[in-house]
Amino acid sequence: MRGLTKILLGVLVAVLAAGVAGADSYYPLDVGSTWHYANANGQAEDASITGSFELLGVSTVVRHVEIYNTRIPPQVVENFWTLTSDGDLLLHGAHNITDTLELAYWPPVVMIDAPLWLGKSWVTEEIHVYRFDGSPGPFSPFDYPLAVHFEGEVAVPAGSFQCFGVGFDLSTPVLRLDCGRAYDIYGRRLSAGAACRSGDATEWYAEGVGLVQNSYLTDPGELMKLVSWEPTAVEATSWGRVKALFR
Repeated sequence: MRGLTKILLGVLVAVLAAGVAGADSYYPLDVGSTWHYANANGQAEDASITGSFELLGVSTVVRHVEIYNTRIPPQVVENFWTLTSDGDLLLHGAHNITDTLELAYWPPVVMIDAPLWLGKSWVTEEIHVYRFDGSPGPFSPFDYPLAVHFEGEVAVPAGSFQCFGVGFDLSTPVLRLDCGRAYDIYGRRLSAGAACRSGDATEWYAEGVGLVQNSYLTDPGELMKLVSWEPTAVEATSWGRVKALFR
């Protein structure tokens, strides 16, 4: 009986360890998770993981974002993500529902190349843009280089978090339509004359939390900071509770 107990304990420990490891991603994609951001200028953003969507033959996770920005009209945007077994965060496309703009990327854009460390850089090359039905989109192929420009503690209204700050490395294109409207990689409409800034962090990620703060291309000095977030509820199981099962 004692031998069986040890085996069962070993199995439970392995399962718990796997669960903990799975939770420690730079951007959790559990359906039902929500994040609320704001800044001192009255701008706000609400993000939530709402479900799945098949894009160019790939099953992706949908992040729904509602943006309230005083410099540009309010927008509703959806992004389509997958996480690799190594923890890489891949962006497969964007849908600006407000502007009826569809962007599907192939190959998907590597937004986080895990694991992260200060000074690390990577590039997704020859990204082709399609519409959701697979027809060619309105933009030429482009490269998307990123780098880690910051590592350390970041304080926001929701608390203090150990973060990696990711931003553009070299020149990253703004997607511009013939009508003059410009968008970033997430499908967010930008203000006129928006340009990318290389060498600076624009998105700060914390493991197990996700995006802690971000800086729009439209407002480089106005950080959107995490005010609150609600991860998907998972029943916590401690080592003490596991041992209690065998008393």
